[in-house]
Amino acid sequence: MSIYLLPNSVIDDIEKMINMFWWGGMSNNRRIKWMAWERVSCPKEFGGMRFRNFKAFNLAMVAKQAWSFLSKLKS
Repeated sequence: MSIYLLPNSVIDDIEKMINMFWWGGMSNNRRIKWMAWERVSCPKEFGGMRFRNFKAFNLAMVAKQAWSFLSKLKS
């Protein structure tokens, strides 16, 4: 995740797995989801649960690698 820009479908699948873990649902077992994922991933100060936004995190990790390559010319 820190080297490659992941497709949105992979990131959505990761978020669905985390969502199923926290809310106790399986693919065949529908449970109540008390908060939308956008609200869960926002900071606690704004009413969220501070889960990581994987799209932004993936982009930040790729940008960090790009900055490392640009700033360290011998790498």
